[in-house]
Amino acid sequence: MRKLVKITSLRAPKGRNNLVVWIASSLTLLAMTFAPSAFAEVAEKVVAIVGSEIITLYDLDAAMASHLNEINKSVNKELKYKDVRARVLEKMIDNLLMNQAMESSNIAITNDDIARYIKNILAQNHMSIEALKAEIAAKGISYETYKEQMRANIKRMRFINQDIGSRVKISDQDLRDYYEKHLTEFGSNKSAHIAQIVLPFEPNTTKEEALQMKARATEIVKQARLGTSFAALSKQYSKGPNSENGGDLGIVDPGRLLPEIAKALEQMKPGQISDPIISPAGVHVIDLIDRAQATKDDFEKMKEKIYEKMYDQRVNDEINAYVTELKKKTYIEIKE
Repeated sequence: MRKLVKITSLRAPKGRNNLVVWIASSLTLLAMTFAPSAFAEVAEKVVAIVGSEIITLYDLDAAMASHLNEINKSVNKELKYKDVRARVLEKMIDNLLMNQAMESSNIAITNDDIARYIKNILAQNHMSIEALKAEIAAKGISYETYKEQMRANIKRMRFINQDIGSRVKISDQDLRDYYEKHLTEFGSNKSAHIAQIVLPFEPNTTKEEALQMKARATEIVKQARLGTSFAALSKQYSKGPNSENGGDLGIVDPGRLLPEIAKALEQMKPGQISDPIISPAGVHVIDLIDRAQATKDDFEKMKEKIYEKMYDQRVNDEINAYVTELKKKTYIEIKE
């Protein structure tokens, strides 16, 4: 039994911490990829049949090893074990189906391909080959075995890009729509001119009092949306900064605001009044007076990054759909 990890590009992780995690995950995959799918002993238990291949109890137990901490932290360990075991087995079946499809594609990976890939890893993480070998050795895996895993990874990437990625179509309008819906994510609305009304929580504020404050804020929102001056409402009700100045906070960076407020601003347009926003500090009402408008130049600068993000998301969706189709065409039997 061999296991497949969804990888949609040849980009290696940047940063030493990310690399260590990546190596660890690759070596976990390695242990499962080369785990024996059957022993000579007749007593080796088969837990699933997938086409012409099997998944053994040995394979499943090996895959479960990385989930033991999660299981041991659960209150009901037995129930958690059964749930995790079912999910792991399902994922193993999915991965085996993908591996079977990949093997039939006749994609060949040369030693030069492996050398280029490892060279790319070293360059992006600013490390030497000796340092990489040390990281791998610390996990108890030989460098030669690691290179064979790289061969499997590259083959997997090419299969996904050629056979599945080719189905993904992303238009320029798709990119622009995504950009407009995720302005904060791409840093295009770093500045926003806002005013706020704050009803702050006290250290001893009860749940009932908090609900009453939210109800009061809801009435304030209604008045503001009916045309009452937000500045006048702030002077009357707000106990936050600049309430005497109508709650005007001037030009702010949403990234420096409370997360709850920043999230609400993502969905707002200039001139809109927010619904009551609950944060650990209290209840807020926000008036988005104006914000820096995204420009064509902003979009063009982020276009490639947006494409990569959308491509990865859609490829994963296509992989799931592809596996679903494989399941319909393949004999699968779970033995337990």
